[in-house]
Amino acid sequence: MMTVRGLLWREFGFAIVASIGLGMVLWGAQRSQLIRAIDNDASLPFHLYATIFAGLIALSVGVRLAISTLSAYRTEHTDVRGLPAWASWLLVGAGVALFAYSVLVSTAAIVDGAYADGRPNVGVLMFQQAVLTMAGVGGVLLLAKPRAQAGPRA
Repeated sequence: MMTVRGLLWREFGFAIVASIGLGMVLWGAQRSQLIRAIDNDASLPFHLYATIFAGLIALSVGVRLAISTLSAYRTEHTDVRGLPAWASWLLVGAGVALFAYSVLVSTAAIVDGAYADGRPNVGVLMFQQAVLTMAGVGGVLLLAKPRAQAGPRA
């Protein structure tokens, strides 16, 4: 039987794994965009592809384990109420809206030549990672439903 403390530690660990994966994806995407902005014919280095791929794996594993662990907990503890759906949708919507805004701002800065050195802006990446993690938490809370109990059908 899973305790609340155990659930929180596991979910925190899965959020860290997913957040690291998300950071890898965002860094690789912005770095490749900057390389193309400086020289459109330049070939992207292999390590960018590897970084994005490894980040996608970490992100998907972290989210999948977070959803399945929370679903298992809610199956064991049927008396536990989750966050209201409107609050989860508010987290998702706010996170996606803030991320879209940050992408517009960073793209405008790239077009204006603010990143002439070709290095991604770590502050913008951390902001994007934070707001997407906020949206991801809302998504996990929406998707984690109690598992169906196996048994004879009437």
